[in-house]
Amino acid sequence: MKRFFNCIFYNLYSDSVKVNASPEIPVITFLSFCQANNVLTILNVIFYLANFHFEYKIHYYYFVIQVVIVIFNNFYYLKLKKLDTIITKNEYSLGKKKYLVDVYGLFSLGLTLFTYYVYRNF
Repeated sequence: MKRFFNCIFYNLYSDSVKVNASPEIPVITFLSFCQANNVLTILNVIFYLANFHFEYKIHYYYFVIQVVIVIFNNFYYLKLKKLDTIITKNEYSLGKKKYLVDVYGLFSLGLTLFTYYVYRNF
């Protein structure tokens, strides 16, 4: 899993460094977006399998998970612990398959929406 996120970080960072003065901000935002979607997908599946009917608004939980927990966590590990320099020194390039990073982002969002729909309606 660590290699997976290192690969995503490296490919996003290598594209972002060309156009941004602070290239880690869009990268951390994208990683946080995907990680928040993954956490919400897991919560939706657990709530559905446990038959737990809890009326929650997904956008409030999404805000709390992404902004408060995940962004600060990613910022701490990537910037304050200097892991971004270690990742960028290693070669994690996807080459012509960089589109897979965007596919992962869209898939994580789609899976979150699908599991939320299933949880709320069944």
